[in-house]
Parts: sequence; structure tokens; C-alpha cells
Amino acid sequence: MTEDCLTVPYSTRLRSIDLIDSFERYNEQQKTLYNKLLLQNVFTVLIDGISYQADMVIVRKPYETPWHNMGITFTTLRRQVASRTFTLADMDTIDPVSQMLTKIAQDKQLREIELDSVILKAQNSRNRNGYGSNFRGRQLSRPGTLYGETTPYLIREIHLHQ
Repeated sequence: MTEDCLTVPYSTRLRSIDLIDSFERYNEQQKTLYNKLLLQNVFTVLIDGISYQADMVIVRKPYETPWHNMGITFTTLRRQVASRTFTLADMDTIDPVSQMLTKIAQDKQLREIELDSVILKAQNSRNRNGYGSNFRGRQLSRPGTLYGETTPYLIREIHLHQ
């Protein structure tokens, strides 16, 4: 990938807040340092007896992309996808894995799979700051965030390698 991509190997010790905070870092001109996040070796895919490691390419959700409450959280990704091994028989698994498996079933030679973007909801430090709103009398003086608030990102691609 290019220099505007933050590359991080997946680990069970990886904290999503620290990961997303690193991805959201700014330079001196207040522009984001990274356009993409490459999360390496998230899960394994078994195709015709050969194991492939799967990397996920994650990007920021463009403002104009409609927001809906579909998608997965980083916690769901960790619990239901990460560090697991999937085969082509696992079609009923969670999106984005099901999309990837469907495309591989059609062409077993694919190694860079573009997805219909899957929303990944992840927390950063800004989501955690200021739980609860402050009021002066009846007037809202400072709006807070909701407990468990997340920022939407998009899982765009999955890359397979041995």
C-alpha cells in the first residue's frame, strides 16, 4: 500500500480506540495523515485445502454516503470474524466475510476482493469524551455524547495472501 495507509497487524490485544485514534491523526496542516487503514491477518480462509490470510482495507465513510444503523461494530468483528478460519461452506456468516466468500465461490483465483462497502462502527477517543450533556437551568450549555457512540467507517476490500 502507499504512505497514506496505516498498516497494523491484527492482534487480540489490539484496542479499537487506540487503532482508530492512530488512524485519525492529523499533520501540522490539520489534514489526516492516512486515507486507508490496512488491518493485516484478521482471519483465515481455506480454499481448496490452502490457507490464506485475509487483510481488510478500511476507509472513512464519506459524508455523502447515507448513514443507517446497519453494519458491524469493531467488537462484533473481533468476536465473530477475527482469528477464525472460514471455508466456502460458511456462506451464512457475517458480512463482510459472506460477501467475500460469495465472490470467491464464483472465482477461486480472486485475491483482492472489492466489497459493497460494509459499515464498520468503531469508537475513538472523541466518542468517549463528554458523556452526558450539561445544562444551565433549562438551557443546554454543552452537548455530550451518548454512551457507546461510534464513528462509521467502511470496509472496502479484503486481500488474501499465503
